[in-house]
Amino acid sequence: YANDVDVEFSRKSIKVIGSIAVRIEAAAEKCVNALLELVKTKSYGPEEISQQDGGMKASHVVQEAVSVTKDIFRKYPNRFEAVIPILCDHMDQLDEPASKAALIWIVGEYAERIQDTKEILEQVFLETFKEE
Repeated sequence: YANDVDVEFSRKSIKVIGSIAVRIEAAAEKCVNALLELVKTKSYGPEEISQQDGGMKASHVVQEAVSVTKDIFRKYPNRFEAVIPILCDHMDQLDEPASKAALIWIVGEYAERIQDTKEILEQVFLETFKEE
C-alpha cells in the first residue's frame, strides 16, 4: 500500500509501518527494513526528479519514510544506526519541512557518527531554513 498511487493512502501506509515499529519491538527490525526498501526503490536520481512549480519535487514515499524513521530512532536509540548513511544519501530529495526537520533531528542526535555533519546541514538545510 505504501506504493499506492493515492498519495494520502500511501503516506498513511508508511506511517502505519512506523507505528508498528514503535509499538511492537519484535517487529521493529522488519519495519525498518521495509522502510529502507521503500527509500531505495522510490528515490529519484537527478534526471528522474520531476519539475513542479519551478522547483524539485521529491518522492512522498521518501519524505514520509524519513519522518517515521525519526520516531523509530527516538524509541530505539542506537539500535538502527546503519540506516543513517542511507537516509543521508537521500537528503537532497527532501523538500517538505517535516521530513527535513526529521533528518535534522537525526543528524543532530547522531552527529558524532556521521561524517561531514556540518556540510550536510549547511548544504541541504541552511539555504531554506528561514522560509520553513
